Amino acid sequence: MSELKVNKITPRDGTTITLGDSGDTVSIPAGVTLSGDGSNLTNLPASGKEITESTTNPAIDTNPATGVGTLWLNKTTGNMWCLTDATAGANVWTNLGLGTANVTVGYDVDFLVVAGGGAGTTSGTAYMSAGGGGGGLRTSWPGGSGGGGDSEDKIQLRPGNVYTITVGGGGASHTEVGGDSSIVGTGVNIVSDGGGGGAVNPPTQLATSGGSGGGGLYPDIANSTVPGSGTANQGYDGGVGGGPGSHPCGGGGGAAEVGHDSATHGNIGGGAGKEVNIDGNSYYWSGGGGGACHSPHTAGPGGIGGGGYGMGYQTSATGSAGGSAKNPAGIDGGANTGGGAGGSTWYYSPGSNGGSGCVILRIPTSEYPGASSVTGNPDITTDGTNTILTYTGTGTYTA
Repeated sequence: MSELKVNKITPRDGTTITLGDSGDTVSIPAGVTLSGDGSNLTNLPASGKEITESTTNPAIDTNPATGVGTLWLNKTTGNMWCLTDATAGANVWTNLGLGTANVTVGYDVDFLVVAGGGAGTTSGTAYMSAGGGGGGLRTSWPGGSGGGGDSEDKIQLRPGNVYTITVGGGGASHTEVGGDSSIVGTGVNIVSDGGGGGAVNPPTQLATSGGSGGGGLYPDIANSTVPGSGTANQGYDGGVGGGPGSHPCGGGGGAAEVGHDSATHGNIGGGAGKEVNIDGNSYYWSGGGGGACHSPHTAGPGGIGGGGYGMGYQTSATGSAGGSAKNPAGIDGGANTGGGAGGSTWYYSPGSNGGSGCVILRIPTSEYPGASSVTGNPDITTDGTNTILTYTGTGTYTA
């Protein structure tokens, strides 16, 4: 190996010195020190950005001028981060190596949003009515949302931001749709549609659509048998009215099943609600209301998950109410279950109402700020390493 010993190399012409040819390797032995500030070096494989050394961690509002790719070293802990999202005030710093402490905009939370169930009838004014539809159901919990929809992504809540929780009431008059339930705040807008009201006579009013659709009426006027439609990824359609039997009215749709009709199912029960075990209680939610019919035929049972039972004309014989829910149902949908109202008759003067909705947040206890972070008096429980907030009325949560 040849050896060249010189104190200085200068270019013969111009200002450029070339070491080797393309593909050659220039080796610098261990222990050799290269001096100079390096500011004029080009074509380096790395970004060329300096590593910021600090005794603290970066934050979501560090906002370095060097942007994405900026490296940050905590000299005390040895953790290093790379800036992967430079949005002002919402930086995302990804921990490199073995560290797990990513600096992100917020923390992830599972949710269940159940809207109010649809109505049966106004107090004592209807000959007969179909079952109300269950309230729309959206959730991030494994097992899927209503209407056969997939589970949604968890929501990310940002510390210091206030999120408004709205819980919809049940429908309470002819064909009335239940109230919407929602979680709304910075970066979050989850809304479930209220359940559709069941068709009713007299005067004949057609079923309405909603989270799950209301059931159709027996043949009376044009389209009276047509049920209401469910909202995609929230609930199913109501059951068709008419068919075998004496003036059968269709069951309301549920979160997990279409409302029953006499011709297809041999009964006029409400569609089944959906099990969402987000709070560790294995409850079902948003069952459809059972349809009413003329005696002596059997009225429809309420769908599992708070669906109200249907009623028989003249005898007032009823189906069974939908169980396995947060609260029991009667002819009204179960409170805070999203259950649809059962079909009523004028032999039952109070009429029938949909059940109110519910909103549940499942928050990692390590992120939960404490009881002072909530309004609206939600139930606060724990399940493993998570804190469960169950809202049965409107309130807020400050992340």
